[in-house]
Parts: sequence; structure tokens; C-alpha cells
Amino acid sequence: MIFSDDEFGHNGMDSLTNILMAKSQQLPLQFSNKVALDPRASQEGIKQLLRAMQSSETSVFVVHVASTNVLFLFEEAQRMGLMSEGYVWISTEGSISHLMGADVNSTYLSTLTGMMGTRVAIRDNPRLQEFRRSWKALDPKKYPGAATDTVSPYALLGYDAMWVAARALHNLSHIPGARFPFRPPRSPLPSDAGGSTDFARLNVSRGGITLLEALAKTQMEGIIGNIAFDKNHDRVGVSYEVVNLLASKFETLGYWEQGKGLVALESHDSSNSTLKPAVWPGNTSKFPRGWLPSKGKALRIAVPFGPATVAQYVNRTPDGNFTGFCVEVFQRAMALLPYPVGYSLVPYDFQSNSYEDLVRSVADKEFDGAIGDITVTADRAQTVDFTQPFMESGLGLVVPVLQGDPTNPWAFLYPFTASMWALMIASIFFTAAVIWYLEHNQNLDFGGGPYHHQLTTSLWFAFASMVRSQEQHVGTVLGRFVVISWLFVVLIVTCSYTANLTSILTVNNLTPPVQSLAAVITSGSVVGYLNGSFSEQHLLGFGVRR
Repeated sequence: MIFSDDEFGHNGMDSLTNILMAKSQQLPLQFSNKVALDPRASQEGIKQLLRAMQSSETSVFVVHVASTNVLFLFEEAQRMGLMSEGYVWISTEGSISHLMGADVNSTYLSTLTGMMGTRVAIRDNPRLQEFRRSWKALDPKKYPGAATDTVSPYALLGYDAMWVAARALHNLSHIPGARFPFRPPRSPLPSDAGGSTDFARLNVSRGGITLLEALAKTQMEGIIGNIAFDKNHDRVGVSYEVVNLLASKFETLGYWEQGKGLVALESHDSSNSTLKPAVWPGNTSKFPRGWLPSKGKALRIAVPFGPATVAQYVNRTPDGNFTGFCVEVFQRAMALLPYPVGYSLVPYDFQSNSYEDLVRSVADKEFDGAIGDITVTADRAQTVDFTQPFMESGLGLVVPVLQGDPTNPWAFLYPFTASMWALMIASIFFTAAVIWYLEHNQNLDFGGGPYHHQLTTSLWFAFASMVRSQEQHVGTVLGRFVVISWLFVVLIVTCSYTANLTSILTVNNLTPPVQSLAAVITSGSVVGYLNGSFSEQHLLGFGVRR
């Protein structure tokens, strides 16, 4: 923001800053700096001011200068290339009025193509037409200012202001007893008071409040349209033109009306706030982005590589280039920017450094940034800014599996303990003996033939009934009861064996014997970590001894 270092500039800039700050909650506005321009500044002083703003990468300029210096300001800005494509220049009414002055030629204006601004909207009306005819009829020799056909909006406002004051005084003159006594100026006079025409030396009217009230009540039809004031003494129905400098003339893009906001040029309807397309500096219709990188300055982006990095995320090829997921994400993001940003990928070797060293290098501005598989931690976030995470990661423990090898040929014995296997074998012999005792006297399947044949048949019956039905017939009631009980036991044992064997071959291999860091700390186990990562500080923070 460039404003004149006087009462006009400070008052206007304060009001403009307050409005823009209120809008910054809705729009992404950022003020880089505000520069006061001395109304008596030389051309060299203006050059230095613009050079300082150019070095700060400023591309949007808001100008609120009403002195003739504004002409030198725009001329020097154009000479320095600040009026080229990518820049934005917005001027307030005071600056625009100087550009519309009689002493500004069309050649000068053509170099400022693309400037935006506002000026008081004065609609054509019969009184204005009559004023212009009278103006043109003036003798230029007698009235040198009448040599031009252009009358600035300020001149029209001043003309009507004088008529409003005259009308107010005329109305007061008809009030009986109305007097306007004057008092002498206060003493001592200010040290910087000038000659006899200085305001500090003028007598002060005691009827100022009465005159102010009379001015506020005055209503008339002037050359700028209807003139009236509200209770705050502000003019009612003020409207402004949004103008765009094209070649050597200002073109109206739309209007801003009090109580309505932006209004389209054609409709003058508050529901239609679309302005005409603008032409920007550089004679382009491409909308500027509001930021330009400094020329010749490329960002230095550190890229870690070494044993501590994961090749799928960051990898350095033999020819010195970088590949990997993180590198591709960064390159895609830079390609999506609407403006070019130069950068160079700088290798960061982890042979003698760590991730903590990399973060400190960015914080110390040795690098402008870093990309890679860098974990966001609370400590690191206090010194550098991270992008939004685009990958999830975590810290895990790698522990050995203590269970035996499931490919062992004796793995089928793992589901039961040795005592359980012994109990099963004893149960088979016991069941076989009971069946033989109950059936061998009445059942030839168990009682026929030699005793060793009867015993082996009973053992075969008890064992084979675990997997299939048998040909032997059980005839006694007690024998059938024993067989039913035995089959129920076999069902339970078979289901337990199947479940245990499945768990051994699958789930147990997925469940580590150590399931928490607390267990490691309690047991005093030795923990290894990847050199260069944040794991060391993380483990030390949890109490693991070095």
C-alpha cells in the first residue's frame, strides 16, 4: 500500500486498512507493507521506494496519493517493469483524478494500461450538460483552465460544494437574529504557522455548529445529481465507478452504490454484481495470482537418502536424480501452482547425519524445505512447519517368533501336551477293556477266538471309532452306554485338537511374544533402532536405557 504522507493519505489509508482487515476473515488477504510517500519526494526518492517494494516480491499495489507525485510514481513503476503482466495496480479516487488532469497526455496514459481504480460516479443530467456548454464557452485567454474539455470529478464536486455552502448561508440569513461573530486565533500560534493566509492565523467563527446544521439540512439538485445528507452528515446516494485504464482512456466496468455494493454496468441491479471483464497490466485478460517469485532465486529443497530412508519413498539413482513416492508428490504439487517457482533438489546424506539434523537445517534456513519420509513429531513441529500428512506411519517393535517351526513333521503333536496324549492313550485302552468285558460273553465280535484276538479287536474298535463307524455290533445296554459316552468324549477331543492345530499353524505365528513397549522396559530387553531416525529419542523418552 502506497499512500501520501499527509492528512489525506493517513486518514484514507487507516479507513482502507480497517475495511480490508475485516474482509480478511472471508478472503485470503495479506498485507506485506505500507509505505508513506512524502508529497515533496524527489524522483530519486520514488525510485528507492519502488526498488524496496520490488525486492520484497510485492505484486499488488494499492495507491492512495492525491499529489502530483503520483504521476512520477506511475512513470517510474512503468520504467522498472512493475506495470508488466502479473502485477496489479489499484488506485483510489485521489490518484485517478490526477491521471484525468489536463496536463496528462494520452501517450503517458497508454503506458499504464491495466490499472484499476474508482472515481465518483456522476451521471449525465441536464444541469451537467448546461455546465459543460458554459465551460466550453469560456475564453481560454481570460480563463486558462478552460483550455481543456475535461473537468475532473473533484472540480464538479467543488462547484456543487460552493453552491451548497451558499444555499446554507442564504437560508441562515433569513433567520431573525442570526449572527456569525468571529473570535481571534488562539495564542501562541504554532511554531510552524506561515503567513497571513495560514489557517492558524484566521479568525474562527462562533457559529460553526449552526452553519454545520444548516449544511446538513440543505437539499438541492446540483450538476452531480441530487445532494442530501444523512444524520451522520454523510452524503446520501453516493456511488462510484469501477474503472479500468485501457490505452489512453478510462473504461467503466461497473458501479459501487451505497447500500447495494457492486452493481453491473448494464442493469444497475443490485442482484447482478458481475463487472465487465478487466484488462490487467501487460495488456492481458489473464487474472493475476497476486504473488511473484523473486527472479533468479530458486528454492533449495533437501532430499534425504541413505540407509535410514525407504527406497519406495525416496531414492537416489546412480545418475544423481531422485525418484520415489514423496518426490513425485512434491513435483506434482509444484506443477499445479499457477505461477512458476524455481527449485533445486539438494541431496542430504544420512551417512553422518540424522533426521533431527535435517529438521534443524531447515529451521536454520540452510534449506528452504525438505521432502521425504519425514515423520511429524511434536518436537519437530515446534521448529518447522509441515504439510498436511499424506501418509500414515507408526513406530513398531520387531520381535522373534518363539513358536516352533510349523513345517516340523512332529508339528501334529503340538496341540496337546504329553500328559494329554498319555491320558488319551490310557482312555483308549480303558474303553477297549470295558467294551470287551461287557460284550465278550454275549457277542461273538468281541468274544470269539483266542484272547489276544479279542483284545486287539476291542482296541481297534475303541481307536477307530474316533474317525469312523465300526462293523462290530454292541449288543448289551451297558456296552451301548459306554460307546455313547466314548463317542461324546471323542467329539470334544477332536474339535479341541483341530482348533489348537489351526491356531498353532496361523494365529500363534501372527502374535508376537512381546506385545507392548512396557513389556520390553519391564523385562530389560535389548532394543535396537534405525540409526538416524527419531526412534532413539522416542525410546529414551519412554525410559529405555541407552
